[in-house]
Amino acid sequence: MFGELVGGTHCERPSWLDVYGFAFQLAKDSIPLLQRALECDPMNWAYWSNLNTAHVWAGDAEAAIEVARNGLNTGFHVRLKQALGIALIAASRFDDAERFINNEIRDDERLFSLRSKLASARSNAEELQRILEAYAPEITDKDLDVIAVSGDREWANEMAHRIDAQPYGYLRLMTAVMSCFCGAPFDLESTPDFARRLEEAELPWPPTSPIDWPLKDW
Repeated sequence: MFGELVGGTHCERPSWLDVYGFAFQLAKDSIPLLQRALECDPMNWAYWSNLNTAHVWAGDAEAAIEVARNGLNTGFHVRLKQALGIALIAASRFDDAERFINNEIRDDERLFSLRSKLASARSNAEELQRILEAYAPEITDKDLDVIAVSGDREWANEMAHRIDAQPYGYLRLMTAVMSCFCGAPFDLESTPDFARRLEEAELPWPPTSPIDWPLKDW
């Protein structure tokens, strides 16, 4: 964290390291900091997105929905649309989420992610399988979060193992933890480098899951 003077007011900015802490029981404590950051820089879409994510991880999906909508009203960014879709799923407002995704999300990558997660949250295995088959040629390791919430543990572990072996793979795995909202998207045994760094940081594992994913039983 670091601070600056804006209009005579001292403003603290959360860093990317703080955001990674959301999954490790630090989301609630981060919310006041993010709110102050927005007061200083309300046009910064990343603060809106991070505040939305913090509320989801803190278990307040309705607050996350309000934040995402306010952020979209302040200034458009496609990440805020994705954030609103996730918040609606977290609030179990599945019909609202479906309408929003179908009407507002345009790019294929985000459509795949949000539609897959909506089907997973609804426990609609047939719909999820149809989506996965339709996007099969495009699925890569970056979709680890989607595969995890689908409940395919073996596939998720295979992806995580490949990522773990890459330079800075531990950062990509931490990003998957954040975007999955599902607790552990892989087993630590599959990611020895990540597991070592997690132990060094003394972070708890697995994280709690702020969203219910009925198809994921691990």
